[in-house]
Amino acid sequence: MGVNWAQVLFNSAVTGSLYLIGAVGLTLSYGLSGFPNFAYAEFMTLGAYMGYFVVRQLGFDIYFAFIAAFLACGILGALAYRGVFRFLANRGANKIHLMIGSIALGFIIRHIIGDIWGWPPTTFGIIWPGFDIGPLRVTDLWLALIFTALFLAVIMHLLLTRTTTGKAIRGISSNPELALASGINIERVTLLTWAGGAALAGVAGLFWGGDCLDFPTPGLGNDPACFRGYDTGGNRQLLWSPGGCFYHWFSGKHRRGSADTARTFY
Repeated sequence: MGVNWAQVLFNSAVTGSLYLIGAVGLTLSYGLSGFPNFAYAEFMTLGAYMGYFVVRQLGFDIYFAFIAAFLACGILGALAYRGVFRFLANRGANKIHLMIGSIALGFIIRHIIGDIWGWPPTTFGIIWPGFDIGPLRVTDLWLALIFTALFLAVIMHLLLTRTTTGKAIRGISSNPELALASGINIERVTLLTWAGGAALAGVAGLFWGGDCLDFPTPGLGNDPACFRGYDTGGNRQLLWSPGGCFYHWFSGKHRRGSADTARTFY
């Protein structure tokens, strides 16, 4: 049986879109703070479990889950910055210390999630109806994921290039001293950036949880993928991030000789 390359390419676009949403949020916090936050994938995990909590345990529609995941992860990102990273930076921590602190924070978040919702895999309990488009097997969730990822990438690019807040973020990232001298409130902009980046991680996690089994340890795989998309995408160049994410997922499938013709969904 030959490889359905159209399906492989589409599957690459689906998973690449998931990592793209994560990479867009990562671009904000990484580009501004200058150190890799290895707790970032745990923000995605929280987004997935907020979806599980709202959809499966409370019985609400998945649209409410998007709101819950966005807000919960945004608040977590703000708390992580205020309670951990700014605290360490004010006491002389360098980027290595902050990176190690993010690893510790990731373990803490992961085990809190595991203690609350348990460690066995769970699902949203939603059957996403599949349908065929030519040689492709698709679902509404996968199409929504692709369009959401591209939409968010364009919106964030416009935010950073066309708005006062976006220009402030770029200014702080390029030259914090000059930004401070220009009257930019660095503390407020940084807090907003961390909250926004974490909120986008929550959206990515919700899509991930809706498509796959939820378990409290996805950070082991999602962190490297988001960082690779960030690096290949040209660091702070948001419009290049889609290419970076899609390239890494497709090249990984190509190297492994993957011949899967349909993703598993629950």
